[in-house]
Parts: sequence; structure tokens; C-alpha cells
Amino acid sequence: MEIDLISVLIPAYNVEKYLSRCLKSVLRQTYRNLEIVVVDDGSTDGTYGVAKKFAAQDTRIVLLQKENQGNVACTRNFLLDHFHGKYCVWVDSDDCLKPRYVEKLYATLVKNNVDMSICEFAMRALPWTMIPPLQRRVKLYNIDEAMQSLIFKGFGKFSLWNKMYRADIIKSSEGVRFNPLLRFGEDLLFNIEYLRRSQKIAYLNEKLYYYSWRAGSEMHQKFSEKHVDFVNVLLEECINETNPVFCNALRGWASVSCCGFVFVANKKHYPEIIERMKYFAKSYSSNLHKNKSINIILKFMLWLGLKTWCRTKHKLGINKH
Repeated sequence: MEIDLISVLIPAYNVEKYLSRCLKSVLRQTYRNLEIVVVDDGSTDGTYGVAKKFAAQDTRIVLLQKENQGNVACTRNFLLDHFHGKYCVWVDSDDCLKPRYVEKLYATLVKNNVDMSICEFAMRALPWTMIPPLQRRVKLYNIDEAMQSLIFKGFGKFSLWNKMYRADIIKSSEGVRFNPLLRFGEDLLFNIEYLRRSQKIAYLNEKLYYYSWRAGSEMHQKFSEKHVDFVNVLLEECINETNPVFCNALRGWASVSCCGFVFVANKKHYPEIIERMKYFAKSYSSNLHKNKSINIILKFMLWLGLKTWCRTKHKLGINKH
């Protein structure tokens, strides 16, 4: 039964070429009781025109506009202020959905009485990733298990777009918001805050979301100041976290993340942050290795990095506690 209103939240910026495909997949959802909130984030191409055309054809689409503030975190907070559903999902404007995406995430969440439901995803550029699982199943996790599994077992990690959230948690008195100072990695911190206010989650091993690998997208840009900001915030989270399970998982993730960032960062432009990342990659490496959920590939990547590009020439006077 489609009693509950579910909000589909779509931030859109200069995606004129892709937005039509995205919205068509949303409108084809088998779950019909939707509020589709699209915000044009100050686009300079024809994004608003495409969205306006669809909004004229379907009254479920709520089209909003705002001035671009230089990061998607502010846009996501704007969307959180303008949706009315009991549950919500996030969709990137250059991606698309399988027809039963909303229906199955909703059924998984309600049937199992959890605070978040998660599905698998497929890469549009890689056809073999769309092969369905031999057996569809749902697995339940308590929050400690969820924190480790989201980081180390892969299924979407800390992305927003393969998850369904409860509005009452997001809009509670404490609230869950995106860090407006971040231009990268804001989804990771949002999900951590959401998990802190949750009890359990459910994971469905079915690929219901199609992620588009696009060279110009936010995730595939060169190391810059926005990555520096994210690393600094992530390391502060590691230092200040009081929950032992969260702390261990975060530090393990910080270790391998710092290792990866050192590999891609320009050593001439970012000497200080590179040395800091090397330090934490090594300092938190034990948190990664002792975690039972760790993928062997992550272990190998960290080991290789610590032996090569992450080797430190001297000790830094950094307080990691």
C-alpha cells in the first residue's frame, strides 16, 4: 500500500544533458506516492528549462531554485528544509533508477522496522556490474555493525543515493545536517550523524541504482583545497569520537583514505597536509588491520602505501588522541 509520502531529493547543477534521463527513471517508479523535489542550484546551462518541462507534465515534481553557494552541502541542506515526506531518498541528477528502487527500499525499511534501508548499485559504464545476485536477501545490522560494514564491506559506503532515510530522524530536535563548509565528503559525515541517532539498518543485496561514472563530476576531480578541508574534518572526527566502535572504524577508514590522498596529491602544492596524512595513515593503520570487516584489497593498498609513497622521513609532533 502506498500510504506514506516518500520524497525524492535531487540537487541539479549544470546537468542539462543528463537530467531528462534521471527524471524519466524517477517518474517510472512503481511506488507512485512521491514528492520529487528538484532544486536548480544556479545552473548556467539549460538545466532549469529541462526540469520545468517535466514539472509541467507531472504535479509530483516540486521545482525550486537557489543561488549557487559553491558546494553541494548547502544545496542538500536547502532540500532538507523543503521536503515533506515521511521518508526520503537522494538521487544524483546524472544517475538513474530501476523502476522498483523506491518500492523495494521502502518495503525493506518498513517490513524490518529499521531506520535506514540500503540497496546495491551498478556502474552504468560497466555492463557486467548489472548482473543480478543469484539470491536476493535482506540482512539486518545493529548500528555498531552498520558503521563497520558501511565503511569496509563496500555496499555504497557512505554515499547518499542508495539509501532510504526516515524524516523524523533527520528533522528531530537534534537534527541531521550537512557541514556547509565542506565541498567534498559531506555525505560521509551526514551518514555518521544519522547513524548516531539510529538503532538498526537493513541491507538489500539487489542493484536498484545506476551510478554514472562521469569525468567532470565532483567525485572525479583532482586533489584540491576541498579535499584538504575534508581530511582535516575527518581527522578531527577521529580524534574526538567517543564511541569505541565508531572510533575504530573511522580511524581505519582515515588511514586508508589518507594513504590514497597522498598518492594523488601534488607534493609541491600541499607539503604540510601530505606529511600530516602520512602520519595518520601510519598511526591509524592498526585500526584498519584489526577490524574483522576489512577487505583484503584495502589491507594491501595500505601496506603498499606505507612501504612506498606514504613513508615518512621524520616524526611529526601531532596529537592523534
